[in-house]
This record gives sequence, structure tokens and C-alpha cells, in this order.
Amino acid sequence: MGTGLIDEALGSAEPLRQEAIRLLNKGGALTSFDRQYATAAYAYSTITMILGLAESRLPAEFIPRIRDLAKDAVKRNRPDSDVWKAMAAAAEVLARAGDSQGAVWAIRKAKQLTAANDELIKVAGGISSMYPQVYAEMPEEVPDEPPEALPAGR
Repeated sequence: MGTGLIDEALGSAEPLRQEAIRLLNKGGALTSFDRQYATAAYAYSTITMILGLAESRLPAEFIPRIRDLAKDAVKRNRPDSDVWKAMAAAAEVLARAGDSQGAVWAIRKAKQLTAANDELIKVAGGISSMYPQVYAEMPEEVPDEPPEALPAGR
């Protein structure tokens, strides 16, 4: 995908994500259908943001933003939602960028948000093979906040 298309996707995803957040912040004022729609819009616009940022920016630029998107996704999760997919996307992107702590935290959190499935098992397997020591040392149950980022090269 060319940079122009990525920028266009990011430009469309952020307003959709913000509108979904606005709706989700209404809480009990939403119907069940509206909450389900807003949560799906939030999840998929966040995935678009994560993947687009990773394709169009340098790791030093996108890692903090992706960590923030993942942290926010944890707060927006609802039972039976696809928000865990945003966490899995963040885990993959952070792993490729060398953020072992962020990647392992994101996949562990994704596993807490949904039942095990083939996609999640595949992503977790990839991350555990990239960062076996970090994966083994980080507990299965992780907090809603990611650990501090390690300096580059660690």
C-alpha cells in the first residue's frame, strides 16, 4: 500500500475512532445495538490506526502511539467484542519494531480479553518465539497499563 493510501486510511480511521469513543462514553444512554456498533467501529478503526502507523512511520515515532492505542483499547473492551484484535495487532507491530515488553504485554492482555482462538494462539506463538525470555518472565495476568518501554536495543 502506498504512503498516500495509508495516510488516507489513517485520516478516515481517526475520526471514526473518535466518534466511536464519543458514543461509548454515553454509557447507559446507548441501546445494545448502538453499543455493539460503536465497539466494532472503535475496534476496527483502532486496528487501522495501528497497522497504518506501523507502515508509515519510524518505530521511534509509532511505538508510543501504538502503546497508547492499546492501553485505550483495554478500557473500551466489552464482552464478545473484537477489541482483542486491536491488542493482537498492537502485539505484532510492537514485536516487529523491537518493543519486546510492549508486545508481550499486548498479547497477554489480548488473551485476557477473549477466549483462546486460532488467530490469538498464532500471534502469541510468534511473539513467544521472538522474545522467549520476556514471554516466559511476564505473568499471564497483566495490568491494564503496559510496562515501561525499554531503551532501544534491550
